[in-house]
Amino acid sequence: MYPKVAKVIVALPVEGPFDYSVTERLQKNIAIGQRVKVMFNRKIIMGMVVGLGDKSDFPKLNPVLDILDRGMPILDADALILSKKMADFFGCSWGEALAIHLPRPLRKTSFFELPHALPVLNIASPSNTILCEPDTVTRWDYLRLKIKSVIDDRKSVLILAPDAFVLKAAVKELKTFKDKLIIFKKPVAVKKDLASWVKATTTSGNIVIGTRSAVFTPINALSLIIMLDEENEAYKEEQPPHYHARSVVLWRSELIKCDTLFVGLSPSVDLWYLAHKNNWNIELSKLTPRPVNLQLVDQSNYKRLYENMISFPLQSEMQKVLKAGGKILLFMNRRGFATVTKCNHCGFTLKCPRCSVNLTYMYSKKKLVCRFCEHKEDVPKICSSCGSDYLRSTGAGVEKFQSSLALFFSTARIGYYDKESEGYPNEYDIVVATQAVLRWKDEVRVDLCAILDIDAEMNRFDHASSHKVFSLLMGLRQMTANTLCVQTHMPGNYVIDCAVKLDWGTFYQQELLQRKEMNFPPYKHFISIGLRGLDEDAILKQSVELYNAFQKIWEGQAIEIFEPQPEMIAKLRDQYRYTIMLRTEDPAPILKDIKSVLKAGKHRRGIVVTLEVV
Repeated sequence: MYPKVAKVIVALPVEGPFDYSVTERLQKNIAIGQRVKVMFNRKIIMGMVVGLGDKSDFPKLNPVLDILDRGMPILDADALILSKKMADFFGCSWGEALAIHLPRPLRKTSFFELPHALPVLNIASPSNTILCEPDTVTRWDYLRLKIKSVIDDRKSVLILAPDAFVLKAAVKELKTFKDKLIIFKKPVAVKKDLASWVKATTTSGNIVIGTRSAVFTPINALSLIIMLDEENEAYKEEQPPHYHARSVVLWRSELIKCDTLFVGLSPSVDLWYLAHKNNWNIELSKLTPRPVNLQLVDQSNYKRLYENMISFPLQSEMQKVLKAGGKILLFMNRRGFATVTKCNHCGFTLKCPRCSVNLTYMYSKKKLVCRFCEHKEDVPKICSSCGSDYLRSTGAGVEKFQSSLALFFSTARIGYYDKESEGYPNEYDIVVATQAVLRWKDEVRVDLCAILDIDAEMNRFDHASSHKVFSLLMGLRQMTANTLCVQTHMPGNYVIDCAVKLDWGTFYQQELLQRKEMNFPPYKHFISIGLRGLDEDAILKQSVELYNAFQKIWEGQAIEIFEPQPEMIAKLRDQYRYTIMLRTEDPAPILKDIKSVLKAGKHRRGIVVTLEVV
């Protein structure tokens, strides 16, 4: 008996699967895991078969138009299981989760035949390890030995990098394995991308390396997954589906029984919690920490100079280093020359026409720029509100601070570095830099590194702000050869102390204690229901309707529901944004209820609803 009905899911934010009839022509060849061509919502698109049967509850079905995969199915059982788990946890549709397992060319209605592979089975007991090793040479010596032992056994390794910069550095460190490397990077030619995917799928003894989405590559004989800079925020997908690569790594390693190795100077709090809960191996630096002199400047005791950013102790230290011919790095996490441009006559402030943020003046481009949508415009000569010709730019970014430093350190060569800069400017004596400078934490060493305002980083509206500061300090400590100066109003803060001493244990102990008291992740999860669109009134109305529906369905349950609020950036790229926040221990059953409410509710044209789990 051949199947007469195929259960198909599509790469859209709609719940499936959907029943399609299988014509006699296709019955002998159709299989679970295949891509098929189907008519959906009056359009011909690619669908994925997740089940087969003899009958359907629906009397009239559209037929499967064709089978796109010749020979063996493109998607195996592991991909089906993993994608379903992703959909249940992250709140996306099964089709969205499964589609990202495919390379870009295979997400379309194109025919393809995958060569057969000779699978190599994993029989060893898997292990999970966290490696915290500040010394770059020692770290890569350790990793190369681990990788060699795997590929010598004809097994494969997957290495994830958070961005193209780390990926390039890792490939350089693995040049001795050049013949074994399969690299996934963007931008890349479509044909080359597909060829790499086929090679990883059908051959063994490879080292597959790529950024976030490489975690879905179906690698033959996968025995070890290495996640570099695991704490990096780039591992979280900003576009739906909002998955985190770390979660996918853990689920996949459990599914196929392979080892995992998480590498980072400051592992995420969630990972550290899992490691202690499940008795993982945590390998801390076995080296004597490179001595770094910490200079804490209590800002309440000193008046700051030069645009209110440099204290007297820091000024004195800078002069000593410059006199000795040393290098200085000043950390200041604000791009541009000035952060606010406004009319001194009427107070009108120049904002981005597409986003609810002030425009930043970029001196190098002589333009006002939005830091989110990259809208650019010339600086107006008169105020558009009152006609006054007295517009003034205030607030200091790295460009302005660089300019003001030149007045007091006239003989020093001073430059700046931000995310648009290319190489690190080693030719300068003083470099003023934003967070982008951490790309160079393993390669650049300076005599003096100073964080001008650590309090601004610590006091962000974010439950993970302490860990982000710890990660920042660890990275800047890594770049410091002699003295790390921290200007703060909180000189006794445990985050600063632990980062300088490389005391991972105390930091995570304190951080987890605070998060437990505050019911923050990893003890409880936040579910964000985001609504965005062009009509603010319509968005607010629908968000209130959803909030009332959620209150009704979860009345009396231990689920916290927070009223709809505009997001921190209330308007972004022309779209207004509102959010309903929920807090719960287990997101999976709550997400099912949310999807039911969204499906049953009134849908307003032009409003996009997204789900995100933290």
